[in-house]
Amino acid sequence: MQDAIDEVSALLTQTHRGVEDFTFDTRQELAESLENTARSTRLTGSLIAGISLIVGGIGLTERIREIGVRRAVGAKARHIFTQILVESTVGGILGGILGGILGLAAALGMTHPIKFTTDSASLPVFQTASVILSFAFAVLIGVLSGIYRDSGKSIASLELPDSGGMALRAINLRRITESRGYTLS
Repeated sequence: MQDAIDEVSALLTQTHRGVEDFTFDTRQELAESLENTARSTRLTGSLIAGISLIVGGIGLTERIREIGVRRAVGAKARHIFTQILVESTVGGILGGILGGILGLAAALGMTHPIKFTTDSASLPVFQTASVILSFAFAVLIGVLSGIYRDSGKSIASLELPDSGGMALRAINLRRITESRGYTLS
C-alpha cells in the first residue's frame, strides 16, 4: 500500500511542477483515528466509574447519622447491611440499564459520521452475550460495592456516639411505642 502511495506521490509531484499541494488519506489513518477515539472513550468511562465508586463510599459514611438512628430504635446490623446491599444492587441494575441505553445510542450515533468516511453503510453489530455480560458486570459491581461498603469496620455495627441526644430520643420513642403494644423491627 505504501509503495503505491509513494509512486502516486512522485507522479503528482512531477505533474504539479515539484509542489506538493496534495495529501493522502488512507483507511489505515481513519482506523487509527477511530481507535484513538475509542481508547479515549474507554479511559474516560473508567475514570468516571472510579470517581463514582469513591463518591458512593463517601455517601455511605455521611449516612452514619441515619444508621445510628436506625440502630438506636432497634434495627439489627443485618437489617442495615441488607438495606445497603439492596440499594447498591438497585444502583448497579439501573446503571447497567442506563449504560446499555447510552451505549446503544452512542453506537447508532457513530454510524452516521462513519457512513460519510467509508463505503460501509452497515449498522453496528450487537452480540447478545456482550450485552448480557456488560449488564451482569454492572450488577456485580453494585453488589460488590454494597458488600465492600459494609465490610471492614462494618458501618452497620458501629457503636455510634450520641449526636445531640438523638439516640436518647430514639430509645425513648422505642420504649413508648413498645409500651403501647407496638413493636419496632
